[in-house]
Amino acid sequence: MGIGFTLVVWGIIFSILAFILGLLAAVGVRIFCKPKGRILKMVLAFLTPGVAIFVYAGCSMLYMALVSSVLNIDLGFGDSWYVPIDKVYALESIDTAEHGMLMKGNEVMVEHVTAVQVIEGKVVGKGTHIYFALDMNTGQIQYYPSLNALQKATGIGRIELMDNATFYWKKRETVYMIGGILCLIIMLLAVKMFWKVGLYREYENGK
Repeated sequence: MGIGFTLVVWGIIFSILAFILGLLAAVGVRIFCKPKGRILKMVLAFLTPGVAIFVYAGCSMLYMALVSSVLNIDLGFGDSWYVPIDKVYALESIDTAEHGMLMKGNEVMVEHVTAVQVIEGKVVGKGTHIYFALDMNTGQIQYYPSLNALQKATGIGRIELMDNATFYWKKRETVYMIGGILCLIIMLLAVKMFWKVGLYREYENGK
């Protein structure tokens, strides 16, 4: 799926979710709030989930775009993704993360990569039927028939391969968690301001 199509699908899903949550919120206000100003509060309650969802989604998109430009990590939308291993090499995939490619710029170094580990200046991993080790200093690649053969040849004490999807997530886990907290704070502030502006006249009349 392209990025545009993905955004449209998520927009539809978010709109349906906001509508359902808005109806529930409006019914809750109708049941529990006093008659004075209740209609206005019902309208605000109905719109609040939409405001919250789309503010959070918008902030997330901006944050992910910033992370992508600074760390060169894919946004996570569309039919392909990539994640840098260092300044030279990257792991890329099209359609599914199960079968990736170890890349050096536009050059494919290893195809059909299913799991990787970066350790001691090397990228070690598993392909469809073989294991490999790429020396990031020299660019040399060696292939091995088994994990034991890979471990003995490289002298790496402990090999713990990580599937592509997990490796991709681990590379962006910390910055995305920070972004999630920041976006949540902005969303709460936006909802608070939305209600404050919406109830401004009522506050003024109550003085």
